Amino acid sequence: MRKNKLTERKKRAMTTHQKIYRTALRLFEKEGFDKVTVDQVCKKAGVSKGTFYVYFRSKEQVVLDLFSTTDKMYDDFVANELASVSDPMEKLILLVRKALSYTVEKGPDLMEASYRARASLHRSGNPRLTESRAIYKIVIKLVEEAHRRGYIRKDLSANEVAPLLIRTFEGLIHDWCMENGSYDLIDETEKAIIILRNGLRPR
Repeated sequence: MRKNKLTERKKRAMTTHQKIYRTALRLFEKEGFDKVTVDQVCKKAGVSKGTFYVYFRSKEQVVLDLFSTTDKMYDDFVANELASVSDPMEKLILLVRKALSYTVEKGPDLMEASYRARASLHRSGNPRLTESRAIYKIVIKLVEEAHRRGYIRKDLSANEVAPLLIRTFEGLIHDWCMENGSYDLIDETEKAIIILRNGLRPR
C-alpha cells in the first residue's frame, strides 16, 4: 500500500515538474528569457513560488533542464535514424543537421539563455557541462570511428578533431543568437560542413 502511495506521489511530482518546465519554456520563447520572472511562471503554471523552488533553483535551471530533454532526443536519433547509416562522417553530418534544426526551432532567445545558464553554472565551480552531455559523447564516438576507419587524416587525432567540431558549431549557434537569428543558420552550417569535411579528408 505504501509503495502505491509513493508511486502516486512521484507521478504528481513529475506532473508538476513538467507543468512548470513547459510553462516556463513557452513564456521564454514568447516573451524573451530576460523579461520573464519566476512570479510570471508560477502564475501561468498555477503553482506557488515555493513549489517552483522545490523543482528548480532558478529560471536558469529550467533552461539547463532543456539539455536533458535534447540529450534524450539525440540518443534516440542515433539509435533509430542513424542505425542504417554506415559512413561515420555522414552520421556526424546528419547529427549536426538535426542539432541545428532543433536550435532554429527553439529560437535565438532561448538558445542564448541556455548559453548564459551554462556559463553561469561553469563559473560557479561546476564541471564543464558540455563534456558530460550526450551529444558530446556521441560526436567523440563517431569521430573515433571515422578516424579508425580512415575517413579522417592520420595527422589529426580524434581527441583534437572532436572538440574542434563541437566548438565550431557551437560558435555558429552563438553568433546566430547574437545576431538575433538574422541569417539562415542551416545554410551557414552547410557551408561549414563542406569546409570541415574537405579539411579532414585523408591527404
